[in-house]
Amino acid sequence: FWGKDQILTQSGRLLKFKPKENLKLVNIEANRNNIDFVLRYFFELNQILKGSNLVLNKILIEEFDLMTLEDNSGLRFRMNKSKIENQLENLKAFLKSEYFNNIKDTFSYLDLRYQNKGAIGFRD
Repeated sequence: FWGKDQILTQSGRLLKFKPKENLKLVNIEANRNNIDFVLRYFFELNQILKGSNLVLNKILIEEFDLMTLEDNSGLRFRMNKSKIENQLENLKAFLKSEYFNNIKDTFSYLDLRYQNKGAIGFRD
């Protein structure tokens, strides 16, 4: 789901769409110039989260290279578009770690924008 009233097709077209109540679509908030990026990485992003029993709910791509993924429980993962390949590997490793399994109930966000490091936030 792109914005408030459009859906992104696999061919990269944006079509007008009226959402249905029980239809579960990933909400994408980004400029149109990010369509190719979203099409290229959407499946991989979704699979990485799914592998840890997380459901991708939202992709937010802002200016200045910032991208945020959010799952259906509100967990957020922050990355840079320009360094996505390395950060996806770091995200996979984190989600498969024993550490993540130990903190996942109190975990709020992971910021992967630091080279080979991450910042973790916890719920209050």
